[in-house]
Amino acid sequence: MGRQIRLYMTEEDEKEFVEFVMPTGKIEIMTEDMKARDERWEAIPPWTEDGRHSDVFFHNTEIPGDLFYLYDQVKDAFSISTSESPVIEFTRSKQRVDALMSGRLYTVFKACSFDAEAYVPKDPAFNKWYEKIIRWIKRRYQRQEWNTYAGPKAMELNKRGGTFRRMGFGRG
Repeated sequence: MGRQIRLYMTEEDEKEFVEFVMPTGKIEIMTEDMKARDERWEAIPPWTEDGRHSDVFFHNTEIPGDLFYLYDQVKDAFSISTSESPVIEFTRSKQRVDALMSGRLYTVFKACSFDAEAYVPKDPAFNKWYEKIIRWIKRRYQRQEWNTYAGPKAMELNKRGGTFRRMGFGRG
């Protein structure tokens, strides 16, 4: 029920992407390891050596729908349930020397309704918002393979001999 698009982005590509996303609505940025449910970022947080902030969530507060939180007792931190909440999960590309590890945009368009014991569509405005973002990527990025796109600066890196590696292969 989820949809994703794989991405290769340098830090410059990511910056341009986030600059596009932010004015598409009243956008909140959340991370996968919030110390409190109301923790929000005004800008995308920097990467850390331990891999924190590799996943962020974009939430357009102009689109109806409640946020659902997950709590990790080991980390003593909250995260957002992508499957239940009207958010777009952004797993960031990571550059390692001359290689870019893929990132992705991922979301789910139907949420489980425990009252109805069924999956119900999220608000139609959420789908429109996601599609607007995907169209921007497809217009500006170069397609690498099915559902995989590379940003302009990522393509420059690739032309200089840099390589693209899929998420999960050598990532970490």
